[in-house]
Amino acid sequence: MSKKIIVITTGGTIGSILQSDSSTVDQTGQRLFKKIKELENQLGYTIEVISPLNKNSESFYPSDWVKILEGLKRANESDADGIVVAHGTDTMEYSVAAASSYDHCWNKKICFTGSFYTLEHPSSDVTLNFAAALRFSVSDYPANGTYLVFKYDQSNNIGVMHGGNVKPMGFDDQFFSAFYNDLVSIFNSNTEIFKTISLSKSNNPCLDTHLFPTEQSIFNAQNDIAYITLYPGIDRKFLDAVSKDRKILVFKMYHSGTGPTDIQNCDLVDFIKYNSTSKAILMGAFPERYLDLPYKSTNKLQHSGAHIYANLQPHLLYTFSLLSLGVGMSPEHIIDKLSNWEMKSFSKRKSP
Repeated sequence: MSKKIIVITTGGTIGSILQSDSSTVDQTGQRLFKKIKELENQLGYTIEVISPLNKNSESFYPSDWVKILEGLKRANESDADGIVVAHGTDTMEYSVAAASSYDHCWNKKICFTGSFYTLEHPSSDVTLNFAAALRFSVSDYPANGTYLVFKYDQSNNIGVMHGGNVKPMGFDDQFFSAFYNDLVSIFNSNTEIFKTISLSKSNNPCLDTHLFPTEQSIFNAQNDIAYITLYPGIDRKFLDAVSKDRKILVFKMYHSGTGPTDIQNCDLVDFIKYNSTSKAILMGAFPERYLDLPYKSTNKLQHSGAHIYANLQPHLLYTFSLLSLGVGMSPEHIIDKLSNWEMKSFSKRKSP
């Protein structure tokens, strides 16, 4: 009996048309649908397509995550064996993080995929990525949950990773390294075999509910949270302005877990000290395994009242917190839920 897969299309480059001066979403969805039918016949699966939205991912709002989550719920409760989500790469990490925040709800594998090039492009990676995602979604291994399936290298190998490990695109990254290094599996497009790389399970926070926020509730929650990237010269006036009336502030730190804290620029430290009792200040940086010992500026930020999560990326902190606010959780509840990932007191660490 053939495997059944539900494909959720959302737009993005994978569903775009290459024009003379730009790429644009195919509003009819016919090009991608035709490719899906070709793969259905080639791979011998039964594929059902649902399209909760159709636009480039740079135009996504958090309310669009709700549309995707509702589509995932419908697919998860169906008789399908696997689920594939076609998504644009510009904001894919946020939608993947949203789905990962509900990993406890999924009894099937959810495989996000996309492409760097359109179907018509000479270097198109649509077929490679999509075919691998379809295969992986109904494979026996690993456990259910959220994954990303995408071209990994110039040899046309396809990488698979846990959704909680997906990172935003880099400025000059190539292929799948733009998304991650912690692979669960690699699919060889020549042998059509998945090679297991890691038996690790997903390690990201999940919400304490099976309920999704409504589009209106998550729209309202956006007023309570701000996502800020630290930069040289960040000043108190800016911080005060952007944080006004916000309950949660998520900061993207410098990659080594630091921020501007020297004696000539203590605006950030002073701001945290003043606001840490009235606002939840969450900071994300590089994985802890890369930090043998923290820098003094990291200590300053933590001791000022910031919550630092070296093993949770800032976009995931933002997405998880916004979804939590959308279902009615308080900032205190969110901090408590994230406590297992918070960097412990640096004073307790031993020197190498």
